Amino acid sequence: YTGRGIAIYNTGAFTITVDPNASEVIVRDGTAQTGGVTFTLSTGAGNFVNLISDGEKWITLGFKGTLSVGS
Repeated sequence: YTGRGIAIYNTGAFTITVDPNASEVIVRDGTAQTGGVTFTLSTGAGNFVNLISDGEKWITLGFKGTLSVGS
């Protein structure tokens, strides 16, 4: 999916957990997470995260709110 982007937008008063499949890696704030590590987007309408694929990893391209590393 090189060059493919997705936007995850929070529309309400809840957190959103992004859970990559198995060994998929997300680069959060310039740091590659371990494969399969989740992250959560903080509560609040209007918070968002944009991700773009480089063909191997999903890279955060910008966000509003707090991105917390899960497990």
